[in-house]
Amino acid sequence: MKKENKNYYEVLDLPIKATQEQIEKAYNSTLVAYSEDSIAIYSLMSSDDCRDLRNQVEEAYSILGNPEKRKEYDRVRGFNQPIQIVSDDALNKNNDSIKSKLPSFDFNENNQTFNTLEFSNNYRAPTSVQALSSIKKNSEIDVEEARRKFAIDFPIDHTFEEKIQNCTDFSGKFLKEVREYKNVSIEKMSEMSRIMKTYIHFIENEEFSKLPATAYIRGFVFQYAKHLKINPDIVSSSYILRVKKNRGEVALPKAI
Repeated sequence: MKKENKNYYEVLDLPIKATQEQIEKAYNSTLVAYSEDSIAIYSLMSSDDCRDLRNQVEEAYSILGNPEKRKEYDRVRGFNQPIQIVSDDALNKNNDSIKSKLPSFDFNENNQTFNTLEFSNNYRAPTSVQALSSIKKNSEIDVEEARRKFAIDFPIDHTFEEKIQNCTDFSGKFLKEVREYKNVSIEKMSEMSRIMKTYIHFIENEEFSKLPATAYIRGFVFQYAKHLKINPDIVSSSYILRVKKNRGEVALPKAI
């Protein structure tokens, strides 16, 4: 997903009409979910992946957490805007001056309302530091062994490759088709991604009620897509939307 097209509401798993209180809660919980001290995420994602996701969360919050910047962001992206009726003459007159470029924001400003380290420490399990240290000590993998584990070999079907490239709605069924097309068994996917086989089945069968919190599902699907060499940002965002619709976390369009 290109940075300029990134939807900050999706990064924080929020509806576009979220209140400022909901934005604060989503920011805090997502930061903790992807913290270095999160044992669940550490077993699934590399430190670089976690750091990248935390940076995305910080970037999103620097805009949505500031009412004025959020208002400007919404205006540029066309979110939360009242519907206006414009005459054809007015539309034609101003058509050439319409621009869709996002404004430049300073993402490096200091945020005085939330201390990430303090929050993480307050919510850290008593034994998590020792457990994390143990995992790190035993996580070194031989380079050749890693290449063997992560390599995938399959005959290329250009028609199916085009289908993957053009897909915008990654269902569990389609993810399974991609995995099988690339000759990756459930066992190998579990070995590569470090996701339990049971959860892989739940993801592919869309058994949402058996999956954990949304932030963790995003991590699962991100790794799943990454190891199949398909865009993990697009895949995880698409799949999470399906999860949230199923769980009633987003408003569905009313039938006419």
